[in-house]
Amino acid sequence: MTPRERWLATLAGKRPNRVACDYWATAEVTCRLMRELGCADEGALWERLGVDKCIHLAPVHPAARERNWDAQSLFSIWHVETRAVSYGDGIGEYEEDAFHPLAAAETVADIERFDWPDEGAFESAGMGAACLQWKDYPILGASSEPFYLYCRLRGMQQALTDLIEKPAIADAILEHIFEFGYTLIRRVLKETSGLVDLVYVAEDLGTQESLLMSPGTFRKFLKWRMARLIEMIHSYGAFRHPGGCEP
Repeated sequence: MTPRERWLATLAGKRPNRVACDYWATAEVTCRLMRELGCADEGALWERLGVDKCIHLAPVHPAARERNWDAQSLFSIWHVETRAVSYGDGIGEYEEDAFHPLAAAETVADIERFDWPDEGAFESAGMGAACLQWKDYPILGASSEPFYLYCRLRGMQQALTDLIEKPAIADAILEHIFEFGYTLIRRVLKETSGLVDLVYVAEDLGTQESLLMSPGTFRKFLKWRMARLIEMIHSYGAFRHPGGCEP
């Protein structure tokens, strides 16, 4: 079986010839593995490790400074500023948000005046051809992680406070994020005509000990929006990729 066939069999509840295995790692880990295992490129690394790599493709925003596949990490189009933080005595670095553009918003009117990105500015015309270049691999073609982005726009402490003390602001921001993602993902699925197998719909709502919010709060602000998005994704024949974080 090809990696794509193995993934689709698993997701359809059938028995593949072996368990499908994805691969996610930081750039420095991937580079070290390639070097120490003598792999010329990432494709060779996947084969060496027996990985059924899920290929991340996504529409491109021409104004974004980043080239990440997940729209919620294109910080520049959301006016979120970041700084690089080194770790492991210089082994690598990660981006940490340093400015939250909606931190000072006090009313729903403030939210509505924000310069929200236009999903129509994304360029997705070449995604179909890109999918065909990876026809033996499962294609992950879009993403949505609303509360992750909310925390970058407001700051994590304020974002959690909003859910209790300022629910109208929470609803206004989440609705903008949801409509943005829903419209963009639907366009991607239409334009790729069945070539996208999975859409990343996830949240990181857990700590080492408990949840970031109560189940009731999750259901009030996030679950029904995510369910509507997932229903649309399924209507185009694609699956939801949980990314390791179940809602």
